[in-house]
Parts: sequence; C-alpha cells; structure tokens
Amino acid sequence: MADVGLAIDRAENKKEEIKARAVAIDELMKVGALEDLTGDSKGYIDSELSKINTKSNVESELSTLKAELGKGQAKTGEKEQKPKNKRSSESDY
Repeated sequence: MADVGLAIDRAENKKEEIKARAVAIDELMKVGALEDLTGDSKGYIDSELSKINTKSNVESELSTLKAELGKGQAKTGEKEQKPKNKRSSESDY
C-alpha cells in the first residue's frame, strides 16, 4: 500500500511541474520571447512587417495633413513669417 501512496505523490508532483511549465510558456508567449510555431498567431516577421506598415501609414497621413495645411494657408493669403535675424554688433558682447 505504501508503493501506491508514493506513486500517487510522484504523479501529483509531476502534474504540478507540468502545470508550472505550461504557465511559464504562456507568459513567455505573451511577452513575445517565444514564437508560436503552430501558426495560430503572428510570428516575429509578421509583427515587424505590421510595425513597418503602421509607420508608413502614419508618415503618409502626416504628409497629407502638411499638404492640406499648406493649401489652407495659400488660400487665405497667409504666409509663414520667418523671424528676421538681427546681426549682432561687437557692442552686443
């Protein structure tokens, strides 16, 4: 009967160890340290391509907004005034 008790204890210990490993793997997957090889989620390359695409979209929208802002200023006759640079004389020092 003692052997049965030891076998149950070993099985429970093994179950807890496997459960802890599964939790650790899930955490590593969540932070991106491990890649999902089953194909269910995006891989590293796909996520990097997505970042590049997002950056490109932002830059495109920014250039569109700048162009619209330029057209708006041209229609109203406003020009961006540049500050006049005052040449400093030696007496300013």
